[in-house]
Amino acid sequence: MKAEAASVAKHGPIHVDWSRESGFKLSAELPEGITANLDLPELGDMQSVSVNGSPVSVTKKQNRWVLDGEFSGSILVEAN
Repeated sequence: MKAEAASVAKHGPIHVDWSRESGFKLSAELPEGITANLDLPELGDMQSVSVNGSPVSVTKKQNRWVLDGEFSGSILVEAN
């Protein structure tokens, strides 16, 4: 399963795409000066989440996994 979207914000374009094949991958391009809070759908037996190759902690809220922290620039989230 794959999806992609783009939008133009006040500070420039935002592009997001994700795939859910072997694990979950989300990539995003945010304009300079923009930060994002990220949350993922509940992924069953997810063992780890990384952003740009570095592990991050997550908090489960109802049926979502919320990544701790704010993110900016080029973002690659991988969950396995």
